[in-house]
Amino acid sequence: VEGYLYNPLKGDRKRKEKWFAEARAKCIFARNRVGHWVEEHYNLQVEDTERFAAASFNKVYHVLSDSAEYALKIYDHRYLNKQKQEKVAYEVWLLDALKVSGLEISLPIKNRQGSYITKKEKDQAVLFTFVSGNYLPNAPEREIAMAGALLARLHLIAADLKTPYSKEFDNKEQLLYWLKAWQEYQEKDIIGQDIELDLSHYLELVEKLDTFSTHCHGDLSPINYLFRQDSCWLIDFQNLGYGPALIDLSNGMVEFSAFKNFFKHENRASFLKGYETVRQLSLEENDRLKDLLVIQIVTRQAKLLRLHYGGFGYELKQERLDGLTIGLKDILETGQ
Repeated sequence: VEGYLYNPLKGDRKRKEKWFAEARAKCIFARNRVGHWVEEHYNLQVEDTERFAAASFNKVYHVLSDSAEYALKIYDHRYLNKQKQEKVAYEVWLLDALKVSGLEISLPIKNRQGSYITKKEKDQAVLFTFVSGNYLPNAPEREIAMAGALLARLHLIAADLKTPYSKEFDNKEQLLYWLKAWQEYQEKDIIGQDIELDLSHYLELVEKLDTFSTHCHGDLSPINYLFRQDSCWLIDFQNLGYGPALIDLSNGMVEFSAFKNFFKHENRASFLKGYETVRQLSLEENDRLKDLLVIQIVTRQAKLLRLHYGGFGYELKQERLDGLTIGLKDILETGQ
């Protein structure tokens, strides 16, 4: 006798197991389109897949095979113009080049044709090694220092890797874009009316910044760090770019310090301390660091505003804007 039952297949594993326990049923077969697609294009036997609940323009799936676990990222074609496709190629090139580095990062897996990027209808897909670890939304000082040290190791190793992508994806251009976006929101009386910032000074500073350059991660949110035991892992290099390492460092310092309605300056100090156990900043980098922190804070605010006002359907997180504003005022007033 064949029986067909509804089950929340697209939900997470705990929800599925809970449903079957309550129904006193056992799943013998379930149609798994993502799993079948993975088996068709990769040398894997897939046991199960589940989609990660993440705020992203892409779809990311946890893929469980008979021998290991993976993460499948599907890059939505609606946001994949020619330049974005090139950036995906840059991402997998860098990660492939770092395979022998020993860095704690998620690495791409080749498909049956020996390529890292696989077409999935109109989208592009890349299969990555799965990193098991814990996301720490309010990481302790020790873990924050570990995150900073891992970033410094990445910067030093990646600095020797040469590719034409370096010229195409300049991380200074990203900062200039978001600084100008923040200025537009300020002119519309949306943010920053109680803050006096000479935007021309910061725009000029970024344009002239010429300190230690390397391949940079570009999005050092705590959600992209996973911790387990005495190590941490860095994932999701989608926003990478080439340019001053100081831009990446200041990004990590701000991301680990900004919270709803407050800003933990001790966190940015811990991130910097961990970073400098591996790579000491130059005198020029130390002189520019405060300005880069200011730039990264307003950049973070501009991104939050764009998600809300740019037609992406995201609710404005006013308390996050407020926490960043507190940090900005503290830095401007103390000069540290």
